Amino acid sequence: MPDNKGTIHIELNEATRVPLNSITPPSKKAPLKFFRITVRDDGSGMDEKTQNRIFDPYFSMKKNGFGLGLAVVKRIISDLGGNIRVESMPNIGSTFTIEIPAKPVKEKAVTSSETALSATQSQRIVLIDDEIGVLITLQALLHAYGYQTTAFDDPEKALDWIAKKPQIDLIITDLVMPRTSGTEVAKTIRKAGLKTPIILCSGYAQDIVNIKKSGVNLIIQKPFINNELLSSISKLTTKQNKTRTSH
Repeated sequence: MPDNKGTIHIELNEATRVPLNSITPPSKKAPLKFFRITVRDDGSGMDEKTQNRIFDPYFSMKKNGFGLGLAVVKRIISDLGGNIRVESMPNIGSTFTIEIPAKPVKEKAVTSSETALSATQSQRIVLIDDEIGVLITLQALLHAYGYQTTAFDDPEKALDWIAKKPQIDLIITDLVMPRTSGTEVAKTIRKAGLKTPIILCSGYAQDIVNIKKSGVNLIIQKPFINNELLSSISKLTTKQNKTRTSH
């Protein structure tokens, strides 16, 4: 946004529509319920060429950006059976519209990699990422599986909150963030004596040995596959619960 100032509007609505891709007569088609999330800003906007590439991995409009935020968002939404689109005009702003099917958790098709998830639902997960779009879609994914989430786009605020909430089941943090990196977040948490499992998400090959020395339990490469993340969450939280019950 110009001069780093502007306004972001976020709206959430539930809607229905008749599925288009069906051989069933229109009068007999069951309406599809879905959630529509609209994120609108009055920033600098984008031209058509940029809009056509905005979801490509490693494409970024930011000077120091890595171009993975929207690629991750699109992957998560697609895996949920939803879609995302953008409308934008230079010097006016952009509007991102996300639509995700509103299917109850019990109606979801469960694959072999997801069978262990039922035992870990309703657990508390902290999300830390400076990309608001990533946080919104991660929350949608985890809520669909029954997890409780608290999200922060500021690592320092996240650390302050975590210090007051020791009973957290898992922390998922981005690696590269302004002021405080994901490894610094992990080091601070371990120095405080907390053994909460930490998943670090990274878009580039890193020094895995040194990253794990910071206290990170697992590193997941961006853009990740939903089942990969969900399976990792299940394994770490299950191990965490066993450790708690044994004491």
